[in-house]
Amino acid sequence: MQNPNADKRERVRSLDSFAHKVIRTDRKVLSRGKAIQAFGFGAHDALHLACAEAARADFFLTTDDRLVRIAKRKEKELYVHVANPLNWLEEMTK
Repeated sequence: MQNPNADKRERVRSLDSFAHKVIRTDRKVLSRGKAIQAFGFGAHDALHLACAEAARADFFLTTDDRLVRIAKRKEKELYVHVANPLNWLEEMTK
């Protein structure tokens, strides 16, 4: 994990117990990550999105506004819906 903030790193690690699947970064996932990166996403974001797609996740929640903006422009090319957690929660509770 690359977060320089030790507290945040530990909080994210504590979420591991909620994981239902572990996605291995095989050739197919890496290839999809490179394709997603070509849409304008950073390498790490593209790999995370490829893993979410491989897991058949319905949603990919992030507070990264740039990632959300790019995902909105490329939503037809992605197989997972990308949203800000607060906006997603508002949508789900309507």
